[in-house]
Amino acid sequence: MVLANGNQPNEKVLGNFLDDLGDKSMALRDSWQSERLQRQQSHLDRQHQVQQFLSEAHQSRQLTASRCHSSLSLFREGLMQQNEERRSEFQIFQATLQDFHTELQATVSLLRQSFQVDLSDLSASTQVFLAQCQQERIQNQQALRQELGTFIETLRSDVQSYLSELETLRLHQADLLRQNLQQNRAALTADNQTFFAQLAPFREELRHFHQSLQSSVWGQASSDECVIESAPEVIPTAIINTAIPLEVAASTPEAIAAKPSATMTTTKAPAKRVAFPRTRAAASAPAKSPKVFSKTKESTEAANSEKAVYNFLHKSQGARLTQIESSLQINRFQAVDALRSLIKKGLITQRDRIYLIQEDLVQK
Repeated sequence: MVLANGNQPNEKVLGNFLDDLGDKSMALRDSWQSERLQRQQSHLDRQHQVQQFLSEAHQSRQLTASRCHSSLSLFREGLMQQNEERRSEFQIFQATLQDFHTELQATVSLLRQSFQVDLSDLSASTQVFLAQCQQERIQNQQALRQELGTFIETLRSDVQSYLSELETLRLHQADLLRQNLQQNRAALTADNQTFFAQLAPFREELRHFHQSLQSSVWGQASSDECVIESAPEVIPTAIINTAIPLEVAASTPEAIAAKPSATMTTTKAPAKRVAFPRTRAAASAPAKSPKVFSKTKESTEAANSEKAVYNFLHKSQGARLTQIESSLQINRFQAVDALRSLIKKGLITQRDRIYLIQEDLVQK
């Protein structure tokens, strides 16, 4: 009884639970049934849509296939037509190419024959031309040898004349230098003689002073001995005359220039002690008058020579030095001096050993 009483609440709870569970299961079953119906309806709708899509796709595929088949048939027909046209064109081209090939072979054979003919003609003409050139070369060689020999002889004569002119010019310059040295030595000799002549009174006074001093210190006898001993003293003219050599023609200009330097140093040494500028200038003034006269005469002769040479060159329109000498009857020195002066003045010029006037050169 106790157990029966104790199990009653549990049974109630269990009964309540079972009732709730049954209600829930019924509700769950109802919802599942409704969802199942919805799923079946949606499946039917989807199946209907798929069937409709498949039918539409089948229709469009058939339409596309028919169109593609028609286009492919048209393309095949066009392709077959193009193949036929190309085959016909190729046959025509092959025939044309064959004709061109045969024509080209014929043309090449003709050209080869003409080339052989031209080659043979050219070889023959070349042989003839080489033979002519060989003959002309031999002839020109002989002519050139003759011209070369003539040129060598002319060049040799020109060189010899040029060397002779140089030798003449060198001798002329040496002669001028020799004359200048002689004139300078003569002037120096005259100056030294004048100086010693002016110095003679001073030496005489010095000698008298020495004699008076000796007589006042040592007496009359010693002064007489001093006079006798001092009498033969230096005579400058003899020393000067021996210092100046008469042979002025030295071998080289250096030797000519070296000798007057030594004489000038020996003769000018006393001039450092006593100088008489006024008397010396007065003594040297008369000695210059012959030089002035000789220079005037030489300048007149040089002007005449220049005028004659210029007139001759103007008439002959150019000449050599030997022609000028032989035509004007003048020596080599006069001709060289006149030509040098005219060249310095710019009236004439020299070209290839020929002297020409500037006006003639401009006209040429």
